[in-house]
Amino acid sequence: MKPINGTDYLWPYDSINEIYIDKVLPEFGLVPTKWQFQLPEWRFLHADDKDGIPSGAFLTDYNDSSWERVTLPSVWQQEGHGFPLDLLYDAAEKDQASSLYKRFQKKLNASAAGDIEEDMGVYRTRMIIPRAYLDRAVYFCTSGIRGRFELYVNGQAVSQSGACYTSKKFLISPFLTEGNNAICVFVY
Repeated sequence: MKPINGTDYLWPYDSINEIYIDKVLPEFGLVPTKWQFQLPEWRFLHADDKDGIPSGAFLTDYNDSSWERVTLPSVWQQEGHGFPLDLLYDAAEKDQASSLYKRFQKKLNASAAGDIEEDMGVYRTRMIIPRAYLDRAVYFCTSGIRGRFELYVNGQAVSQSGACYTSKKFLISPFLTEGNNAICVFVY
C-alpha cells in the first residue's frame, strides 16, 4: 500500500503491539508512546525571594503536604500571590513616549544592583510510572511558563530555561523510576 500525500491516511498494522514494540527513536534510542499522564493535582508554594524557598524542596522525599493545592494551568498572581512587577503602572510616566522602555530599564537596573528580587513559585506533583513505561520516551510538556524556570525529576535537575510562551517538552525518561516519581518546577 502506498500512502497518499496529505495529512490523513492509514497505515495497516497487524496489531496494536506492532505499532509500539521494537520501534526506536534514533535521537534518544527510546520507544515513543502516545499515552499521556494527566497531572491534575499540584502543590504550590509562593515565596517573596529565594530565601523563602525551603532547602531540599526539589528532593523526592520532601514533605509538601502543607503547601497549597492548585490545578494547572494557573497564574499565581490571579490566585492572590505576589504582584507582577512588570505590570506596575506609574501615572507620572504615562505621557512620555518611551515610558515602557524607562520602566523596563528601571527594573533591570534595580535587579542588577540587587535592590529587587522577584517572587518565586515552586510547583510539585507526583506520578506513578508503570514498569512498561521505563523503556519508552516520556516527556514533561508545558504549555507555557512566564518566567525563568528549573525542572527537577526525582531530585535530579533536568533542565533550566527562560520563559516559554508556547508549548515545550523535556525528555524525562532517564530520570524516572518504577512506581512513585516526583516532579518539581521552580519558577522565578
